[in-house]
Formats: sequence, C-alpha cells, structure tokens
Amino acid sequence: TNPTNNPASLTLNQYTPFNTAINGRNFTFVNLDPVTISPNGGVYNFANVQLTEGAPLQYTYTVYNPGPSEKYVIPNLNIDTTSIRVVVQNSLTDLTTTAYTLADDTVGLTATSNVFFMEMNPQEYFQLYFGDGVIGNKLVKNNLVVVSYLVSNGSLGNVSNNIIQEFTTSNLIGGGIPDSTITAVINSTGGSDAETIDQIKF
Repeated sequence: TNPTNNPASLTLNQYTPFNTAINGRNFTFVNLDPVTISPNGGVYNFANVQLTEGAPLQYTYTVYNPGPSEKYVIPNLNIDTTSIRVVVQNSLTDLTTTAYTLADDTVGLTATSNVFFMEMNPQEYFQLYFGDGVIGNKLVKNNLVVVSYLVSNGSLGNVSNNIIQEFTTSNLIGGGIPDSTITAVINSTGGSDAETIDQIKF
C-alpha cells in the first residue's frame, strides 16, 4: 500500500526470488514471467501469481548453420522443461528479438511459425533445434538464440497441505517496499524427478 510516488502501475520483474524452507532446506521459487498491475483504491495487489521452484540460468548460442541439423545443448541436468523461454536476437549489433515457443508436433506449422523443437541427446541433456523454412521458421546465420530456464530440485520442492508455507522476499518491486513475508494460497506441489532411461523405455 502507498508505495513511493504512487505509480500508475507496478511490475513484478521476471525471476524475482521468493525464499522458503522445506524440511530444513532452503529453496528459491521465482515467477517465470513479469506481472504488471494497476492500483485499486491505493492498494497494489499481485493476486494468484504462480511461483516455480528452481535456479534461473540463461545461455546464448550463435547460429552458424541454420536448420534442424544444428543443435543447441542445454548444459545442465534436472532442468524444468516447462520453464524454458526462448528468444532469438537478430545479431550482436541488431538487438531486435522474437519470442519462440515449443512445438509439440508439426500439425499446423508453416514456414513462418516461430517455434523450436526439443529432444534429449544420448548424454541425457536436452537440446533445442529450429525449423527448416518449410516446417517452422528457419533461423539466419549470426542470429543469437537466448535460452532461459530453471534448474529444479524436483520432488524435494513439494510441501504437504497440512502445513502453512511462507515465502520471504526483499526489494520486491525495485525499491520503496520493505522485505515481505507471503503465505502461499496453494502450497508448492507437482514437482517430480527426471525419468530414468528405463522409465522412458517402459
């Protein structure tokens, strides 16, 4: 309530950290996308913001041989694939970016669809690739592929509904708001561990 200068809107920046303890171990949760709100009667209420457990990381790859044969390996295990965000920057000097989304299949894709595809390599790392200009937009040499994602602790982040789960955060909106304690509306749930090769085969 009543933040400095009473701005017309406030934004919860992407990957704002919210900290909690589960079974004596510290975990960090973040919001995957920025959230912007306007005040209602002088009160700024960020309602029903979904937080996801994991450490945010980002890698940038340079495109050398555009097309599906060029793979971009994410160099971490235990990534949360639902957290992957991909943007393509035109070049080092042209900062124009375009967001790309994961394609679940090829139905309905055209030569201009801004999508990427994902698979696991034999070393069990996920890798991305892009279209060929017929199925999915084909990248251009010297494009930059910027991949953001979370490295997750899997099922360790799950919390029973029998307890009250609280998060703490500081510098919530970038100044003017003190450290905050937030009680979860719904406790963290749904975390799972990576499937083994045998499970995937089964």
